[in-house]
Amino acid sequence: MLVSKIAQFPNIVNKLQNDFNFSVDQLRQIFALPHSIVLESYVKGFQFKELNSILYTNSKLHKIGFKTDDLCSFCKAEPETLYHLFYECSPVRNFWSEFQLQDYRHQISNQQVYLSLQDVLFGILTKPCPLLNLLNYFIIIGKLFIWDCRRCEIRPKIQGFRTKILNMRQKVISIRRIFLRKSGY
Repeated sequence: MLVSKIAQFPNIVNKLQNDFNFSVDQLRQIFALPHSIVLESYVKGFQFKELNSILYTNSKLHKIGFKTDDLCSFCKAEPETLYHLFYECSPVRNFWSEFQLQDYRHQISNQQVYLSLQDVLFGILTKPCPLLNLLNYFIIIGKLFIWDCRRCEIRPKIQGFRTKILNMRQKVISIRRIFLRKSGY
């Protein structure tokens, strides 16, 4: 007899519901978003690890005895949790402020968007739109850039992100064309 397994949410869902008060539909959207907007498997994997809270921040490394302290790699003032590393840390906040001011963001969304902790960690969850999907893609790439800066022990700067985006330009242009074609624009 075949028994079908029903897909279940990961264990992290209870924490997300407590921290952000997400509905079940929002949780579905959060976990489906990377699969609908990202082509590269390593980027999907990174977002999967972040969503499931399995990236090894200094807080986790300290907890298992791998690091002597849990301080942030950038500011050295607060424990390095995912929330702190990707949004609350002052050098990272400066990066996201510069990110918000970039011209390509205005071209994508036709409006100024102010990124909250929820937007950065999970994506902008308003009604799906091809250009909003592209903005969410850039946010994920921004977090991957921050993670790479942490690994290389350099502070995230928007110039480095621009270089990363320019290196990925052909992919981004292709993705935008795909989104536009699918939506009929």
